Amino acid sequence: MSSRLKAAAVAAALLSVGLVVLVAPAQGSGPVLPAVRTGAVENVTLYGSALSGWGLTANTTSNPGPHLTVMYGDTVHLTLISIDGSGVNHNWFIDYDNNSSPSPGEPSSPVFTQGNSILWSFTADRIGTFVYRCEVHPTGMIGLITIEAPTHYTLYGNALTGWGFNATNLSSPGPTLVVAEGVNVTLTLYSVDGTFHTWFIDYDNSSSVTSGETPSPQFGGSGNPNPLNYTFQATQAGTFAYRCGIHLTSMWGMIVVVGTTTGGTRGGLPIGLIPGIMLAVIVGVLGLAVIYQVRATRAARLKK
Repeated sequence: MSSRLKAAAVAAALLSVGLVVLVAPAQGSGPVLPAVRTGAVENVTLYGSALSGWGLTANTTSNPGPHLTVMYGDTVHLTLISIDGSGVNHNWFIDYDNNSSPSPGEPSSPVFTQGNSILWSFTADRIGTFVYRCEVHPTGMIGLITIEAPTHYTLYGNALTGWGFNATNLSSPGPTLVVAEGVNVTLTLYSVDGTFHTWFIDYDNSSSVTSGETPSPQFGGSGNPNPLNYTFQATQAGTFAYRCGIHLTSMWGMIVVVGTTTGGTRGGLPIGLIPGIMLAVIVGVLGLAVIYQVRATRAARLKK
C-alpha cells in the first residue's frame, strides 16, 4: 500500500473512532421530574445479607436481588431486615448515577442491623431502571428497580374549583400528571358539580381544542357517564397544560410527557455542541493525517 493510501486509511479510521465516541450515548441518571405524589402506596419487604444479597424472604436472598417495579409518584414503604449477625450494618439506596455510593437526590435509608429492622419510605421520583444497593456493601448487595410512568389516573373535576385526585381536594391548577410518550394511559374522570366536562392536552397552550388535540367524550351532566374511563396516548414529549374543553381557564393542570429525548439532549450531550465537537474531531484527524504523510514521505526517501 502506498504512503498516501496508508495516510488516508489512518485518517478514515481515526475519523470513524471519533464519530463513534461522539454519538455513543452516556449512561444517564434519568430525567428529573416534578415532585408528584399519586396517593398510591407500595409496600415492599426486603431481607439483606452481606454474604448473599437481597431477598423478598430470608430464604431467597441473592445477588443481584429481586427486580422491583413501582410507579412514578408512588410512596414506597420499605421494611428492611438484616439476616446477618449483630454488628453488621446495612442501608438501602437507589444509585441513580451508578457511582456505588449515595449522591444528593438519591433516596437513601437509615442504617439497619440485626434486631433493628426499619420501616422507611420514599417517593419514586424518576422514571427508568436503576441499581439499588447497600451503601456498606455496594457490590455484594445490589438489585434493580424500575420506576414506570403511571398508566392510570383518577381525576375529579369541578367548573369552579378545578381538578384533583379526590373529590374534596380540588384546585386550579390541578395535580401534575406524568406519563410516557406513546403509551396507553387511562383516566377515570368524575364530575363532582353535576355539569358536563371533557379532558384534553393543550399542546399549543391556546386554551382551545385545535388540530391534533383530541378531547375526551363528555362526562357528568345529564345523559353522560360519570365516571368516564378514557384511554389516550400522549403524542409529544414535553410539559403541557391539560384542560377541560368546556371550562378552559378554571379547570386546568400540567402534564409532563416523558419521551426518548428530554430537553434537547441525548446521552448527556447538548445538541448544540455536537457540530463544534465534530469540527474539532475532523480538524484533529486531518492534522494527524498530514503528520503521517510527512513521515511516510521521509521514510520513503531514506530507503532510496
